[in-house]
Amino acid sequence: MHILYQAALRWEMVERNPVDLVRQSSKRLKRPRVPTPAEFKALLAQLKEPYRTMVITVACLGLRVSELVALQWGDLDSGSLTVKVLRGFVRG
Repeated sequence: MHILYQAALRWEMVERNPVDLVRQSSKRLKRPRVPTPAEFKALLAQLKEPYRTMVITVACLGLRVSELVALQWGDLDSGSLTVKVLRGFVRG
């Protein structure tokens, strides 16, 4: 949204960016460490089912854990090889 409104400001389509009023979380202090393929393979070797499948699914699809645990069989379409991420699990 920030980039969209920056362009709208440049083209004088809006007078100000309304997103500036939204309270934003602080930026990351350090970059997250991404495991190497060898480290990922070693991690999978240590995991038992169903956790191994869960980690592979999260890594391959880029899901959040809350999205993974909310998946249902109807969200998987084997014909078109797609996964619909429609919901997330939130406690409370």
